[in-house]
Amino acid sequence: MLTNVAIYRIKPEFVDEFKKRMLKHAETCMREEEGCLRFDVNQSKSDPTVFLMYEHFRDQAAVDAHGKTAHIADFVKRRDGEGWLAERTVYLMEPLFHGDGK
Repeated sequence: MLTNVAIYRIKPEFVDEFKKRMLKHAETCMREEEGCLRFDVNQSKSDPTVFLMYEHFRDQAAVDAHGKTAHIADFVKRRDGEGWLAERTVYLMEPLFHGDGK
């Protein structure tokens, strides 16, 4: 299993639109991608422009397939083309321990 962690800072004027699109995007990934096992979207309570996305993928092939989907291309086009991002950091992680014992 691999975990993709993305931390976005969204320009304040785009927060509501970004949140709506990100939630739709997460739902689409879970519905359409067999290898996407979990997709959490979080928003900072102290700074509403900061979002953390946490995705679990079955394996590297699922990560690669995720990056080639039409819904990713559409999301990235809107995110970058409309200038939503103030800052973005992404990490592909290998889980070492799960608190649920799995």
